[in-house]
This record gives sequence, structure tokens and C-alpha cells, in this order.
Amino acid sequence: MTNDFFIGPAVVVDDKIDQPDTGMVSVLEQIAAESMPIVKRTELPPDAEIRHWRGFSLIVLDWELNPVDPGIAGIATPEGLSEQNAVEVAAFVEKLLKSLYCPIFILTNESVEAIRAELAARLDVDEAQLEPRILVRSKTAVADGLFDELDEWVRTHPAVYALKRWELGYEAARREMFADFELASSQWPRILWSTSKTDDVNPNFELTETISRNILHRFEPLVFDSAVLEAEAPEDDSAIALRRVVHRNAVVAGKALHADVIMPGDFFAVDATDDSQSKILINVTAACDLVPRGDTTLDTLEMTLLEGSLLSVDEYDTNKKRERIVDRPMPGSEVIWVLREDARPYRVAFRNPRRETWGEHKDARVGRLLEPYITLLQQRFALHFQRQGVPRLPEGYYAQGDS
Repeated sequence: MTNDFFIGPAVVVDDKIDQPDTGMVSVLEQIAAESMPIVKRTELPPDAEIRHWRGFSLIVLDWELNPVDPGIAGIATPEGLSEQNAVEVAAFVEKLLKSLYCPIFILTNESVEAIRAELAARLDVDEAQLEPRILVRSKTAVADGLFDELDEWVRTHPAVYALKRWELGYEAARREMFADFELASSQWPRILWSTSKTDDVNPNFELTETISRNILHRFEPLVFDSAVLEAEAPEDDSAIALRRVVHRNAVVAGKALHADVIMPGDFFAVDATDDSQSKILINVTAACDLVPRGDTTLDTLEMTLLEGSLLSVDEYDTNKKRERIVDRPMPGSEVIWVLREDARPYRVAFRNPRRETWGEHKDARVGRLLEPYITLLQQRFALHFQRQGVPRLPEGYYAQGDS
């Protein structure tokens, strides 16, 4: 499996990288045997270099990167140097975790459990995120089986597996998309940029949309290994985790959104002092109307907003009540279940839509509801807004069955 996923150069960091007694020579030989280019480093890189590490498919780091050699054979590293080393290496690992998403492989001559404890204590990262992101092994354990260890790790960590599988599909789609447009014209980005400016829309947004949309539709359906994804779930795969995953599948958090891009599905807190967010406003404006044109600025751009109110628990605390909400929705509203991590639903009312500006609400954006949820909400609102009413028939009109 690893032959398919670890495609690209590896970087190996070890202050004694070519010394046979360090155990790293065997690691280098195993990587080279896979025909992977290797970048060797004998010291931690400066911070400015880390962003250039995005192209590495594998990062191998020696834990014992002592900045000063005690110089006496058989003498243990002084405690002060070990402490300094732990501080520096842990700080570097934290920068990698925050800057990149790729596997980090730490090798050590010390206790593996001790290193894990060091990382958990020193990193400003949720401890539950360490194991899926960092593999710690003794050098003797990988002397002849580096890729066996990597293979087993990928199989037991579905996030790493899904990432690597997606990267393969993304790279193929990206290559095909850019090659195809290049056949049309080598100046295609300039053509699209000029067209966007002629149409008086944001050319940055339009070019980004064109590239993203074309790559997405060129993606071949990825085939995942069911043995990896259907393995027995760990104990922490609880109802809370399920709700969080479903929520993130449907909503992008506000902090991850670009401040100058407005889209259907953006939703806002009505009252910043209301910690429960009992009421929200959600944007159902068509995407084409959310791009400033002419003299319009982002702050003055108007949105169509619907108000959502948090349902009380007693409205959906049984299967029968939940089924009634889903199967027989109340006229003039839609219930959305995925806007919160705790799965508490909002009833979004179609009556009295607001027309208010981005500038009035931009600082209160909570997140963005994604397709197909926002598409369904827009469709239901459109049906309500455009419906044709008919007069009520008088009571005496109805047949009484006596004819």
C-alpha cells in the first residue's frame, strides 16, 4: 500500500545522518530502495523554510538531535542538553503540524512511550490528534521494516489513508485540467481574468471558481480499500464524534472562510451575547448576486436572510416526533439539523425575509452551510415565495353526502 501513497521525495533530519551506529543508515537505504529522492538535513530548518516542505511525502525526524555533542564515548547526554533538545524538536514538530498535513515519522533510541509523553506535554495540540499525525518508533524496530511500519500505520489511521488516496486523485485531475486549458490557449488565465472584469465581477473569485470547479468535475471516483474503512471503530467513535463529523461534512466554520467571499449558506449569529445562539440568520441569496458590481462594495452588498430559531428539545426528543418533522415539514419553514456540533436543529422561517448588507453582519458569521443542504433550503424558500395562493372555500360549499 505504501508504494502507492508515499509518492514524492522524503526528508530525513538527523545530526549524525551518515554514521552507521545511529540506525539511520538502514532507514535511508530502505527509502532509496523505493526510488524515493531523499533530502538530508543535519539540523532543524529555519521557520521560513517550513512552507517549502509541503512537497515532501514523508518526513523522518531523529528525536535525539542534540545541538551539542558531549564528546565522550559511553557517556550519556547531559540532562540539560536532553531538555534543550526536547524543547527544540517538539517546537519544530508543532510548527509542522500547524503548517502542513502530512505524516511525521519520529525515530528514537529512547523509550517510545516517553517520547509520546514528551510530545503530549509540550505540544499545544489536542492529544487525540497526535497519534493520527505522528508515528513514533524505535530505530531498532524499523531497521528492516520501515515501510511495513508505515503500511500498518496507514491502515489503522483512516484520515492519513483518505488523505493519501485523495492526493493521488487530485494530482491526476489537476494535471488533466491544466493541460486541457493549455491546449485551448496558453493565455487562458488572462482571458478569464479579462472576461471577469468586463462582466464587472471579482476576477480573483471567478478564476478561483473556474479552476476549482473544473478540477472537481475531472476527479475520477476514488476507490477506497474497504478493509481500511470498515475496520472496527475505536472506543472514541461515539455519538459525539458522529455529530461532529456530520456537522463538519455540512458546515465550514467561519474562521476557515475568506473574509472577502460571500456565498449562499453563510449564517450569522443574531446576538453576539447569546452563547446558545438561539437565533441565527442564513443567507439564501443566489451566488451570482453575491459578487460586487459597479460601485457596489462588499460592505454595501445586500443579502436575502432568513431567520432560524433553535427548536426546544421536547419538540424532537422521540423518534416519532423527529420523523414527523422530517416527513411532514411545517408549511412555510424548513428544519436544518446539521448547523451545530451538538445536532440541535433550527427551524428556518420563510416569512418576513430580510434584505440586509454584508457590512451589518460580517463580524457575526458563524459558518457556511454547504450543498446539498443550502440548495434544498433555497429551493424550498423559492417555492414558498413564488407560490400562488387560492381563496378559501366557504364552509357551506363542501358536499355533505346527502345528494
